[in-house]
Amino acid sequence: MTEAPKLLVEWSSPWQEFRTAIRPAFGKSSDPLAGEAHTGLFPVRGMLVSWGLQALLLIAVIVIPAKLSSMRPYQPPAVPKYDVIYYSKDELPRTADLGGAQSGVSGEAGGREKADDRQSG
Repeated sequence: MTEAPKLLVEWSSPWQEFRTAIRPAFGKSSDPLAGEAHTGLFPVRGMLVSWGLQALLLIAVIVIPAKLSSMRPYQPPAVPKYDVIYYSKDELPRTADLGGAQSGVSGEAGGREKADDRQSG
């Protein structure tokens, strides 16, 4: 009972622990434990095949409609059919002006021209 309490804690060297732990970390592991995930969690080969098929499908969706449209024969657009009726000046339909304007005069422009003709004449 005469021994004094130990207040100094002995720590191991971090570098020494790192050096001894690095080789087993990169080495091949033994059989997996019962609850441990298997190493083939991401099936790289299956993912690459899937990406390849998706790329081919995307290319097909882009290229095939363009090829199909270029294979169709050219059909020019239909000519529009307009119904045009031509009248000679004697056959124009007669309409009465509901506003009461004189024949050939409408609005201010017609009135100004007649006023200008009166002043110059």
